[in-house]
Amino acid sequence: AIGMNQLLSTVHSKESLILGTGLQQILLRSLGLISCTTVLVTAFVFSYYIKSRMDDYRMFTLLGIRSRTLSYMIAAEYITSLLISFITGTIFGTLIISMLRSGLVRELDGYAVGGLAVGESHEEMYRILDAVVPYLPQNKPTYLMGVGTPANIIEGVDRGVDFFDCVYPSRNGRHGHVYTNHGKMNMFNAKYELDTRPIEEGCQCPACRHYSRAYIRHLLKAKEMLGMRLCVLHNLYFYNHMMEEIREALDEGRFAEYKKMRLEGFLRGE
Repeated sequence: AIGMNQLLSTVHSKESLILGTGLQQILLRSLGLISCTTVLVTAFVFSYYIKSRMDDYRMFTLLGIRSRTLSYMIAAEYITSLLISFITGTIFGTLIISMLRSGLVRELDGYAVGGLAVGESHEEMYRILDAVVPYLPQNKPTYLMGVGTPANIIEGVDRGVDFFDCVYPSRNGRHGHVYTNHGKMNMFNAKYELDTRPIEEGCQCPACRHYSRAYIRHLLKAKEMLGMRLCVLHNLYFYNHMMEEIREALDEGRFAEYKKMRLEGFLRGE
């Protein structure tokens, strides 16, 4: 700003020497404004870059302290149980990879990737898994925290994830949402009021073997706890049975076909 004022004052003091058109003065004023704007933007970008580097430095310093503390605890045999290294950087894959490359992430019994199920989109989660999982040891289990829907689990397995945890089967079950091979069903819907079929044909869970959709809906509408329990039982059975199918498909070398069949079924619906 000071530079622009000096330039403009110089132009005004030399008006007797500048005999050109008013367009020339406009151009000079514009040049001064552009120069000042460039300086300000450059200073802002530089300060932001320095701040981000300092944040990274503080983070890696903290990781180094924690890594050394963990080394002392292991050497002293203070920790005897299995240890899982928790790796998170939300959707910033390069930050996570930098952590892994730095050597600050200790080689432990397994690795947990987190921070991808607290508002991030499924596409962002898959992108981070594609980028990060290849940097994890292939001979150690990989754990994806807080995930997810049946489709999320299948996509995670396809990207190298070994195990998961999630509240979906129980929490959504308590709200009358049940998972099936043809997608998610809301048992509160009126179309199930007189439906005498089980939640899913062929399912061997206690809810499907003994109760109809209509009865489970009645229990939910009447706010009977049994309705919530039956939905949770079905969801837990469905998730566990799906994981059994995934393991069999992997062992038999047909996971790609299994994934295609299940994802198409989830989208197709009843």
